[in-house]
Amino acid sequence: ARGRLCELSPQSLANVAWALAATDVWTAPEARGFIVAAAVHAAQADFRNFEPQTIANLCWATRRLGCTGGVVGSRWFVRVAARVVLERVEEFAWKDKSSVIIALAGMPHSAQEDTVLALAGCLLSALLYEFGELRASIATDDGGNLLHEAWVLKLSAQVALNIAVACGRLGCSRRLLWQLRNEIATVFLGSGLCLSRQDRRQWAELQQRLA
Repeated sequence: ARGRLCELSPQSLANVAWALAATDVWTAPEARGFIVAAAVHAAQADFRNFEPQTIANLCWATRRLGCTGGVVGSRWFVRVAARVVLERVEEFAWKDKSSVIIALAGMPHSAQEDTVLALAGCLLSALLYEFGELRASIATDDGGNLLHEAWVLKLSAQVALNIAVACGRLGCSRRLLWQLRNEIATVFLGSGLCLSRQDRRQWAELQQRLA
């Protein structure tokens, strides 16, 4: 498949890269080589014809390689991916936005890239706006509890924590991170929601970073 990348659809390309990264075979040279080649192929084309979820999956797969992915870990890939997502941010569901930013935040040099920081700031501000909208709606709607439940399902603690932790790793505004931390505590923890193990790890990291 590596030698026939041009024959694969964006969906197929991202799916194969994601599947390789999600299993134990990702450490094999052939698997790592495919993920790198897929990332280069997609970025060189400006992720043209890639749906938001396929971009998110490919970013996650490249992040899995760590610092040894060659061009994948370079500023070039990070810069292109962040720029494309920022330009098309309205197309992305919250789940895909959070997957992209947590992946980019874990790549080398991302905290020095203005485009990544701009994307992180955009998502952080948009997420705080969503929380504000929720509080305003609950204050004026008799069905506030139902609205709260529907909104939590739309966003999820995982999405909010992915964005919060990524923004913390990238060095975003502590003031805004404190606001987001308090919103997460009120909406998710305050409602008695049971966090997953990963969510609890991320919550602990956020708490420690803001201590």
